[in-house]
Amino acid sequence: PLHFAARNGQMDICEMILKEVQDKNPNNEEGQTPLHCAAGNGHRDICKMIVQHIKEKEPKDKFGSTPLHAAAENGQYLVFRYFMGIVEDKNPKDSSGKTPLHWAAERGHLNICNLILRNIQEICTRDDSGRTPLHCSARNGHILVHENIMKMSKDKNPENKEGFTPLHLAAAHGRFELCRLIMDAIEDIFPKSKGKTTPLHLAAQRGHHKVRDLIITYAARS
Repeated sequence: PLHFAARNGQMDICEMILKEVQDKNPNNEEGQTPLHCAAGNGHRDICKMIVQHIKEKEPKDKFGSTPLHAAAENGQYLVFRYFMGIVEDKNPKDSSGKTPLHWAAERGHLNICNLILRNIQEICTRDDSGRTPLHCSARNGHILVHENIMKMSKDKNPENKEGFTPLHLAAAHGRFELCRLIMDAIEDIFPKSKGKTTPLHLAAQRGHHKVRDLIITYAARS
């Protein structure tokens, strides 16, 4: 009942249940706690109420995700900002190495990305497949998010474990303006994956003719 009430923003019911139960933030079958549920659905006041009753402010579900991950994934800025103020690790990894910044970049939550960037030092953290937040924003075409992360990243076009870069992903998905943004910031516009694939190959193979022509134009300039 506490999970349901927390997920649905039922403050009075949460308060009533918390007075009656011993475990104030229990795990369900997936390891999620009421704090995860409230965070992911933007119920900041319920988060605050639960936090007052517990010691562990960063509970993890069975995937290693914390309420900070839940808020980042779902774009819950006010909740995210609240947790940033009370947790020690501002950008924790889950069991696959994915951080809140990965989630915010993937979903295009610009305000959360900017808040994280102001509070961490290591920008291009990698998940278990070697993906950085730049890979996430490039794949999904979130140009403002990508631009802000790239400004603070030493490596403007990092490789994942297969050798694919954000430029590969932007080209493969036809992200014209993102390709332009990345190519303006790097020297090698023909990075090769482990399989010797370049962004130009991917753009051509997938029928993104404008991106293909853009890469050829940049190649001619250099």
